[in-house]
Amino acid sequence: MAIHDYTELRLELTAPINAGSFSIDFNFFSMEYPAYACRGYNDTFLVMLTSAKYKTPTEIAFDTSGGRINVNNSFFIACN
Repeated sequence: MAIHDYTELRLELTAPINAGSFSIDFNFFSMEYPAYACRGYNDTFLVMLTSAKYKTPTEIAFDTSGGRINVNNSFFIACN
């Protein structure tokens, strides 16, 4: 499927020397829901982490079922 409205935001943060972990909070909104849910369209939200420890970008945001954040996941509805 072709991507028609890709948007990307990159942040570079410097952690304090004594930091041992971090957390994020996010809100995911979509104009596709509910009209296009479970169809061929699927807005997706990714949070990728790259660091001294994780040289390859690693996805770190998931829904309650461990799936990718998108219109067809457990935050919205279950597709049959």
